[in-house]
Amino acid sequence: MKPSKTKLPHEDPGWYAHWWRNSPILQVDANGRAKAKHAESLSGLIERVTYFKEDTCWAVLQVKVKGHRDLVAVVGSLASVSAGEWVTAEGRWVQDREFGLQFRAELLNSTAPTQNCRAL
Repeated sequence: MKPSKTKLPHEDPGWYAHWWRNSPILQVDANGRAKAKHAESLSGLIERVTYFKEDTCWAVLQVKVKGHRDLVAVVGSLASVSAGEWVTAEGRWVQDREFGLQFRAELLNSTAPTQNCRAL
């Protein structure tokens, strides 16, 4: 008797398409971009990059957000990041046992500051 082979998720390309469409975290908007479901959003100025790992793109940021007295800890994946950039994030608030209240971003984008210079 030949043993039956059950396909694991990574062996079945259809599984990924099913997961993506039915993801509890992400959905695709009209432009084909991923968007967090039932997520909050925030934006602000990155005051400090507490941690950044290039090979995994994992970042822990301290962000100055309007309406918050203290800096907000934002964690998530970002290709590159520097203090002074503007960040926009979609995700949810979590209470981490070790690090306290954080905004865990499913989607995270940063924009370099722009400077308007006039020739004298």
